[in-house]
Amino acid sequence: MAIDKPTNQLTNYLLFRRIESYAILLLICRYAFQKQCKEFTKVNIYNDKRKQTMNHIQWYKISKKQ
Repeated sequence: MAIDKPTNQLTNYLLFRRIESYAILLLICRYAFQKQCKEFTKVNIYNDKRKQTMNHIQWYKISKKQ
């Protein structure tokens, strides 16, 4: 019994460390994913604005011809 207790403590400690490392990994992944999503949204907004501007320019050219 005296030999079993330290190994049990060690197992608990190792399990805790594993959970902790998974949690850290998860946080890093989540942060990276959020950053990527923000960049993607920025690009989409930029593309939308660009499309709108191009449409305005085309409309302006057409209206000038008439």
